[in-house]
Amino acid sequence: MSALSDDIASTYCFQRLRKYLASDEPNAKGWYDAFCPLHDDQTRSAGFNFDAGTWSCRKGCGSGRLTDLVGRIEAREALDDPPEDEADDEVIDTAHMTRAQVIGLNAKRRRQKRPMPSDELIGTWMARLTSSPSLLQAFKDKRGYTDATIERFEIGWSDDDNAYTLPIRSATGSLLNVRLYRINSQGTKIWSYGSPGMDASSIFPESVLADNHLVVIAEGEWDAMMLAQEGFPSVTGTTGAEQWMAKWNRKFKGKDVYVCYDRDASGMAGAERTARMLTGVARSIHIVELPLPFSEKSGLDISDFFGQHHKTREDFQAVMNSAVVFAAPKDGEPIEVSVKESFNPGLSGQPMAITVTVVGKYSLQHLIPREVVYTCRMNANKTCTGCPMLEAEGKIEAEIERSDSAILKLRDVSESVRDDNLRLIIGAHKCGKMDVFVKSHHAQELITCRTSLDYSVDEEGDITQRPVINVGEYATEANRVLRLIGTTYPDPKDQSSVFQSWRTEQVESSLDTYEYDKDEIEMLRLFQPVRGQSPLNKMKMIALDMSDNVTRIVGRPDLHMAMDIVWHSVIAFDFAGEPIERGWCELLVVGDARTGKSEIATKLCRHYGFGRTISCESASIPGILGAVKQLGNKGWVLEWGVIPLNDRRLVVLDEAGGLTPSQIGQLSSVRSSGRAEIFKAEAHQTHARTRLIWLSNPRDNQQGMGAYMYGVRAIQPLIGNQEDIARFDFAMTVASTDVPLDIINQRNTNPRPHVYSSAACHALVRWVWSRRREDIVWTIEAEEEVYKYARKMGAEYVGDPPLILGQNIRTKIARIAVAIAARTFSTDRTCTKIVVKPVHVESAALFLDYIYGSDGFGYREASQRVKAEEHKAIGFMRDVKEYMYTRPGLARFLISSGGDFRAQQVQEQLGYTREEANLVIQKLSAMSMVKSLDAWTYRITSHLNTVLREIKEPS
Repeated sequence: MSALSDDIASTYCFQRLRKYLASDEPNAKGWYDAFCPLHDDQTRSAGFNFDAGTWSCRKGCGSGRLTDLVGRIEAREALDDPPEDEADDEVIDTAHMTRAQVIGLNAKRRRQKRPMPSDELIGTWMARLTSSPSLLQAFKDKRGYTDATIERFEIGWSDDDNAYTLPIRSATGSLLNVRLYRINSQGTKIWSYGSPGMDASSIFPESVLADNHLVVIAEGEWDAMMLAQEGFPSVTGTTGAEQWMAKWNRKFKGKDVYVCYDRDASGMAGAERTARMLTGVARSIHIVELPLPFSEKSGLDISDFFGQHHKTREDFQAVMNSAVVFAAPKDGEPIEVSVKESFNPGLSGQPMAITVTVVGKYSLQHLIPREVVYTCRMNANKTCTGCPMLEAEGKIEAEIERSDSAILKLRDVSESVRDDNLRLIIGAHKCGKMDVFVKSHHAQELITCRTSLDYSVDEEGDITQRPVINVGEYATEANRVLRLIGTTYPDPKDQSSVFQSWRTEQVESSLDTYEYDKDEIEMLRLFQPVRGQSPLNKMKMIALDMSDNVTRIVGRPDLHMAMDIVWHSVIAFDFAGEPIERGWCELLVVGDARTGKSEIATKLCRHYGFGRTISCESASIPGILGAVKQLGNKGWVLEWGVIPLNDRRLVVLDEAGGLTPSQIGQLSSVRSSGRAEIFKAEAHQTHARTRLIWLSNPRDNQQGMGAYMYGVRAIQPLIGNQEDIARFDFAMTVASTDVPLDIINQRNTNPRPHVYSSAACHALVRWVWSRRREDIVWTIEAEEEVYKYARKMGAEYVGDPPLILGQNIRTKIARIAVAIAARTFSTDRTCTKIVVKPVHVESAALFLDYIYGSDGFGYREASQRVKAEEHKAIGFMRDVKEYMYTRPGLARFLISSGGDFRAQQVQEQLGYTREEANLVIQKLSAMSMVKSLDAWTYRITSHLNTVLREIKEPS
């Protein structure tokens, strides 16, 4: 040792003697309190001064140079099983002994030293106590324990020591120490057994920490056991009130700790010292002050509280409830904010809660270290000084919490950078001697969120999006409503604001949790027709109120009513024993510019407090439906579009002509099934039961609606495929000539009273949207009315365009009837059901007939013309058959045409002149056997197909 330099010697001595330190910091003169390594010291009788290089023991072991003390320790350790002296062993000065003499002395002591008690011996002690009524009763009278407590903590009696025994075990049950206790002793009352390998500084009972988030730290084993007997999870340190070992701190990580020490000076000081040591480790810390008299020494304790003062468990719980907060929880009650507000730099680091809709999710996920084991060889000389690895004797096990901002430095980095950042977390020095092993990981996913629609009621609401690092989760589904608890930190890479979530809660939509009171029900009765008033007339009154006081668009009550039907349609219902999975409505409005269709929809969104408007001119199919995008080598990101994100709600697709017929066709599946599906990289599905209002000008037509004899003819060029047209429940047109200019430009000097307030309309829509399938009730008469009107309308209207088809018109009438019943608050006594009556079905049919029969739309008149043409064609079927025989090859040509043909093809394939071809086409047209699609193309009618099937033309 003498060959070492002073600095190296000091560092080496610190390494060798660190485990005997009883304090983390020296006093003003540089002395550390310590347990003497030369005898079984329970009272911190030694002191080490590393600056001066000296030591001393107040119990007679001597004093001197630290290097000499380390030499004596190493001489003992030269033995295979070095002994540790007990308090009552003879103290022998070995300072001047030779190495051989020291080895001989230790060998002698080893032969005399008793071994670590076995479980069998502990059982013998327990049996000895229970077999001696006097010993057992004396102990119970002194400590107040029950038989169950004595058995639980394995208390026994040792005849050899003439003392009660208390085993101290680790969390796994291995024996660490045995505490010996004497009643009414004039000397030491409690001490350690003293076998080699025992740990005199432990947490008792450590097993409590594994199963309890809340823990009471008591002063002494007996108080901890008394609290356990009363049902409180309690532990203590086996070193007394005046000492708390730093090595115990990590055992209390994340726990709510209540410190309850004796009512004396050392107890109060010790409680504050323990609380200070656990600050930053425990989740929260409280100091409990027992309502007992205070004394400077030997104050009353927990056992006295229950025994001498006869207090109960409830009394102690009340004392805990009034405990002084020493350190408040880090994860206290979060502040409720919107996504937009979460960017506030003043909230960074504070717990926040944001209720969001998960817009998208990235496929690439990270594994973040959770449990980390640090080991170090501790041979870096001066670098070791002050390093926590030295204090921990070369090994630290740490857990990184989900809320730790260090997580941002551990994701998307190389292993070497990760390990260096892990080193910084515990403050270890950089020396190259430390190894890092990650035992377990946190899952971590990156999701994109926006404020939930429950908190953003219109297109001007908070629709801010932001990425969220969601720690601890890996299976979050997009298009779900969640409450995320976390906070914002600056990204270590670019200092951008990052929201790090550490707790995720599933949130029910407001549509699922809607509750109403008597006052709200009375408000909803405003929407019910008065006696003698039809539902359709009531809806018109509401529409006129909206026109005068909300939208300021006059002369279009039918357009207000049509949109109202969509707003008040339901998600699903049963009809005549048949489940109607798609109960919500879809409306198409085609019209001239500046006819008020967009303004009505937008202002109703605001007034009702529900609905989202988007412009299809600037939208894309990925924005409307959703998409999966590749991010280079960073994986894929799934982002759902506006329709699935508004599941069970309403979207207005303004300027729908901005979508091509092909793009509209891509929405066919989601419109019919109510499920959005994306098949790229992997399959993704989500609900998309969204009410849709389509608004558009006529496609590629500068003349507007005036270019069409019947407005209904503007639908096919706009939408395209017949099946996409058929998915609309109803459609209507608006033309600039519908409302006279003198009415549009007239000041409304006498507006109707505004009866249907925003609050009332919002409440009704919410009530309707929260109704489930079983809440829709049909009367038998109403169901019969649906069939009656389906037969009637199916006979009156043709399927070109296919707005009304005999196969599905009953379902469309049923959807609209339910919506009219809901709009007029048709309910039962419980106000939980929507009751559909015949009058609602009649209103649905009358409304459809009204808009379809209007001069501007002309669906009824166009249907009548088609039916007249069909009747005419039937009369000519025999004539056209005879005509075919006069034109050899014509029938074969028409059959092979596939249904459509051009005049030029007639010339080329039949060898006709231009005039002959035109005469043939004119003849067939006159008999209503073909119809013109454009200037060059013709289509064979169904009646001509019937004739062609009957003709047997020779080949």
